[in-house]
Amino acid sequence: MTIGFFAVLIELFHPGALLPGVSGVVCLVLSFVGFAALPMNWGGVVLIVAAAALFILDIKAAAHGGLTIGGLICFVLGSLLLYSPPPGPPSPTLPDVSVALPALLAAAGVGAAFSLVVVRTALRMAGRPSITGSQQLSGATGVARSQLDPDGAVTVRGQVWSAHIRSGRLEAGQAVRVVGRTGLVLDVEPTNTVGPPSAIDTRNGARG
Repeated sequence: MTIGFFAVLIELFHPGALLPGVSGVVCLVLSFVGFAALPMNWGGVVLIVAAAALFILDIKAAAHGGLTIGGLICFVLGSLLLYSPPPGPPSPTLPDVSVALPALLAAAGVGAAFSLVVVRTALRMAGRPSITGSQQLSGATGVARSQLDPDGAVTVRGQVWSAHIRSGRLEAGQAVRVVGRTGLVLDVEPTNTVGPPSAIDTRNGARG
């Protein structure tokens, strides 16, 4: 069930991957088939589902790991209660089942590492300045991907844009500087930046 939850989470954050989603659904179905043959405590299942929900909320709400800690607590408690016997005298027909402590610690560690990586990535991406505004793009340098005579395509800060040169023409591979923007078309001019196109574009991507 744990593998199924994490596989479904990966599919949610990488739509179209298919393999994580399909394998996750298969794992969840198999887990519930196994639950039907074991003395399962539904309270433990609810806590594990709540843990998965807290992992997702921490990523979406950027709670800086606070909800992840709560999710880990719910996950550990839910795993410990998953096969706890019901109140009353034990039934001789029900098997004595429990979650192995090494498996529990390994699953909790994987959940913590998964959430830590995703939350750190989300915070890093949120801290980057937007590159869609004309102010952020003004003055940025890039490389002409095609001939500009006067229209063509350029690569600026790792993205491909339609571009227009105000005067003259530029060959593919020459360095350009953004001087303005009209809708989704960048106004560019030639620049004297020296270096191969890949190096110029990499530096721009680092600054972006």
